[in-house]
Amino acid sequence: LACPPVAPEIEVGPGSIAVILFGIRDRAGLGVVLRVASFAKLVLLPCGDPASHSLALMCVVILTTICPAADHSAVLDNDRACFYGVIDRVFARVFPRFLYERVVGRYILDRSTFRNVGVGNCHCDNVSQRYNECPMTKFDSLYQDMLRRIMQEGVADKNKRTGHEVRAIPGMHFSIDIEKEGFPLLTLRKIPVKMFVAEQIWFISGARKPADFLRDYTKIWDNFTNPADVVTVAYGYRWRKHFGRDQLALLIDLLKKDPSSRHGVIVTWDPGSDGLGGTKRANVPCPYSFTVNIIGGRLHLHNIVRSNDMVLGFPSDVAGFALLQCILAQKLGVGVGTYSHSISNAHVYDNQYDAVRELLKRENTHALIKIALPKNVFDRAQKKDKKLVDEIVTPIAAQYEPLPAIIGLQIVL
Repeated sequence: LACPPVAPEIEVGPGSIAVILFGIRDRAGLGVVLRVASFAKLVLLPCGDPASHSLALMCVVILTTICPAADHSAVLDNDRACFYGVIDRVFARVFPRFLYERVVGRYILDRSTFRNVGVGNCHCDNVSQRYNECPMTKFDSLYQDMLRRIMQEGVADKNKRTGHEVRAIPGMHFSIDIEKEGFPLLTLRKIPVKMFVAEQIWFISGARKPADFLRDYTKIWDNFTNPADVVTVAYGYRWRKHFGRDQLALLIDLLKKDPSSRHGVIVTWDPGSDGLGGTKRANVPCPYSFTVNIIGGRLHLHNIVRSNDMVLGFPSDVAGFALLQCILAQKLGVGVGTYSHSISNAHVYDNQYDAVRELLKRENTHALIKIALPKNVFDRAQKKDKKLVDEIVTPIAAQYEPLPAIIGLQIVL
């Protein structure tokens, strides 16, 4: 059995059945097994002759009668009717049956909210093989929770600038530990990986013309250029040149000298011209500031966003800034920690309602996505190294198995 907090598989084979049964001969032993079993993630059942099958089922009942740890699901049951039929035969004596029912009632039925609980067979014919099937990623679950909250609790108002109805919630936030919970790349629909990777390289370079590197990979910024083909609010340009300071270079220098510093603040918003009736532009920064801290030898990034289109903008923003976090961590020689994202106005447009309903119905069991960066990404990005895009994208794409794209989504300008 696993020791907390580790939760690997537990295999119950014919050779171990007798050992387990001898280990739980009395109530004290059973109590120990029940408590330790709370850390179990999966129990496999051997199938064979009815006697060994019944013994294995009895062991599984004992080992799975505690609600699993919050991050894990118990085994999926593929044949409940057959299973409970065997239970009736195994628990012929009144006391064991009473104990089983009491434990299941208290520790599973009453506490299994949002988790599937059951038992399955691992070697039987005509049974769906669902053991070790990955749950939804943490980011997919968080994303669905946010969309659901907007649709259920959001306030619907007409937006004067766009003419669209917008359903919005103020002050929405999430955090995800990239090292432990995976890279936050949405798998409920396909996100163009090459787009956000190329965009971050363009940002790091400090460029502000899409023709300078970016347009070879995506035309996402073409709607926001002026007649000179310049994006006046290009994030990377603001980080590196606009305020007369190279904020990114200063950030790296600061954290190299003092990893404990809490002054790692990067600002994109220009109070001299952005918003508040200032210079009229096709776009002003949505992610307008982010902070970087090194805590516990890992780099953590908090992205602060004034406005997020939760269907189109949000998934790419999260993936892009999480990639920037990984690049900065590599440059500083530290681990990657928690990515946090705070939104002042999280909204869905009326022409996206059907897409949101579809996204809320989807489920995708997907392994955690891990980032494996090539060497010297930050320095190569500054030089706009075109080989870098594929070197970053290829290992991500090899892991990425999203559900189909949702056709017809349009940016509201």
